[in-house]
Amino acid sequence: MSEDVLETYIREYIAAQDCPVIHFAWQGDEPTLLGADFFRKVVVSQKLYSGGKRIENGFQTNGVLLDDVWGEFLSANAFLVGLSIGGPNALHDRYRIDKGGQPTFDQVVRGIGYLKANVMTWLKVREAGGTPELGRNDPCHCGSGRKYKKRCGRT
Repeated sequence: MSEDVLETYIREYIAAQDCPVIHFAWQGDEPTLLGADFFRKVVVSQKLYSGGKRIENGFQTNGVLLDDVWGEFLSANAFLVGLSIGGPNALHDRYRIDKGGQPTFDQVVRGIGYLKANVMTWLKVREAGGTPELGRNDPCHCGSGRKYKKRCGRT
């Protein structure tokens, strides 16, 4: 994605939200493949076009490419991180292999280590049970007073 397309997407996405909190969800395939520099550009554009709205970023990863650079970036920018793990070692490695057919459990556990070293707030929240999921008819957590489905539940 070119920088112009990225900036246009972010600007238009923020402008289209009639909500004080704007949520970006970075998932699908593997967002870490884009590199931390890509997401640095994301954060810069979000700050530029936020218009006083609070921006929140969610990030779903398999954890294989996480390192200290990622951990520091995710922590410094308060990304909510979800890490996909397919169960205990043997089960995970049976279904989650890399492009060379090799198991990935140990790589994911290494990624968890980088998150623990850098994003402890997130891990403590999740270990303590996390936040409840919002149902479509629950009040939106942005404070708008509208139902989640009518406000921030939109994609």
